[in-house]
Amino acid sequence: MIKNIIKGFIIGVGKIIPGVSGSMLAILMGVYEKALDIICNLKNMRTNDFLFIVTLALGVFLSITLCSQGVSWCLENYYLWTMLLFIGLISSGVLEVVDKAFDFKMPKSVNVKAWIVVILAFGLSLVMTIYGEMSLSIHENANLMASIHISLGMVILFFVIGLLEAFTSIIPGISGTAIFMSLGCYDLLLAIYANIFNLHLLILIIAFFAGIICGVLLLAHFITFMLSKYPKLTYQIILGFLLSSIMLMIMMLFKELNYKLDFFIVIKSILVCGFGFYLGRKINLLLSKGSDINI
Repeated sequence: MIKNIIKGFIIGVGKIIPGVSGSMLAILMGVYEKALDIICNLKNMRTNDFLFIVTLALGVFLSITLCSQGVSWCLENYYLWTMLLFIGLISSGVLEVVDKAFDFKMPKSVNVKAWIVVILAFGLSLVMTIYGEMSLSIHENANLMASIHISLGMVILFFVIGLLEAFTSIIPGISGTAIFMSLGCYDLLLAIYANIFNLHLLILIIAFFAGIICGVLLLAHFITFMLSKYPKLTYQIILGFLLSSIMLMIMMLFKELNYKLDFFIVIKSILVCGFGFYLGRKINLLLSKGSDINI
């Protein structure tokens, strides 16, 4: 399934960009619920389900391992334009999430309650991602991994980082990159992915992926339960997280520009963001559920 690999690749790139939620991109491309359902029913996995998960995971893996250095370079040299492009990409899926979050046939009073949920989720997500001092710098990560020595404490640290990576990967709208930045270990996360085939650090890499697997298995059941029992409420929370992700990225851009704008930057920003929006709509159309066929 080449299209699944492409979807996974896009999700993987989104996991590296600050302020972007990989799981939100998975929702926008229509693979989130299906992937969770398969994970929660591993005993009943069919061949097609296995291929779906493997190709999607392969795309994510290839993206992160191949693009971590490139994305770091883009963020360091073209931070503004890289972030604007992803703001446009994420914004392109807002309407789909709104449609899943609200029942517009219901009375307006019901929508008011729903918007309260959205606002609360919006605020919670912002608080979770901007607490602490957030470092926006991207450093060379090869030297970072070279300075790491294997110990029990380091194995536990990598396992915990894996758990956190799973949490930010499964919960839609939570930017894993932003949280790792605020905790001061974003460079370490990039270093892990950039040195994934480093045999000298094999034990630490295994601990990291063990944390991811444990976290995914635990959280997948909870999210699946919420989507099956309270789909509207769940998507209202997701919408709040999505809007907060966009707001967070805009705030990060303003900070990068020292809160100064000029006419030409505004025009260029609108054009780049608009291109990202257009590109996102095209990707959603080409990689929609209905077009997910084997090639």
